[in-house]
Amino acid sequence: MTFASDETSIQDSQPVELFAFTLGTTLVSLTNADEEVTIDVRTYLPASISRGQPTYSAEKPGSELQVQIAIADPNAAAIVQAFIPRPPSGLTSLAVIQRQPTGDRGFWSGKVVSSNYNDEILTLLCRPLSDINSKVAPRRGYGMLCQHMLFDNRCKVNVLDHREIGAVTAISSDGLTFTVPGIAAPTVRYDTGQIQLEGGFAQGMIISHSGDDFTVRYPIPEIEVDSNVVIVGGCNRDTTDCIAYSNIANFGGFPYTPVDRNPFEKGVDRT
Repeated sequence: MTFASDETSIQDSQPVELFAFTLGTTLVSLTNADEEVTIDVRTYLPASISRGQPTYSAEKPGSELQVQIAIADPNAAAIVQAFIPRPPSGLTSLAVIQRQPTGDRGFWSGKVVSSNYNDEILTLLCRPLSDINSKVAPRRGYGMLCQHMLFDNRCKVNVLDHREIGAVTAISSDGLTFTVPGIAAPTVRYDTGQIQLEGGFAQGMIISHSGDDFTVRYPIPEIEVDSNVVIVGGCNRDTTDCIAYSNIANFGGFPYTPVDRNPFEKGVDRT
């Protein structure tokens, strides 16, 4: 890029940056430009969003990146709601593209690993995709309980068969108990399941269920009275619940492990 073209480029001589977030199957597209930017069929909405400089080190050739978003910005509401008060449980990826007169170029790509916020700014800590290659892959543990997550591709139970949708009619003063009438009795249980804002990212684990009342561990401020929510079944990951789900063939634990034998004991007669 020549000096002349740099001086006449958009956004005060600085390249416009495009921030492409992917939250599960939901795309959120933001830009630091003053107006919408469209690439192919994806439109990036103007937002109060900025980033720090990528950090490099000899030990970690990949780069970490911090992204700051104004909490009050309406165009960034989907990201703000997804990460406040806590990050979503699923993977959130981010690609940063720089738009320059000489063409678009990919600047950075990776995943959001954590977040924090104050009254005005949401800060996202992001790490590059190359960071995944440096991690030790999780291994299946050995224990009596199932090692699968309910409804994952190893469990194979279909979540659509064990979810109900209802409207919240009341919320306790501490924000922990939601009253949702008309929810059918669970196939197995609702405690250890999830309550999720329909069409949103806010969710929480149900720690107890009684009648129309569902209690979670932490408040979910995005869920209000009259909000539609999805109630998803839970599982204790033992054989009893697995049988109740008619899924014992996919049980991922070792329920018949002896519990009264210690191979490291000496001098104890076990006969």
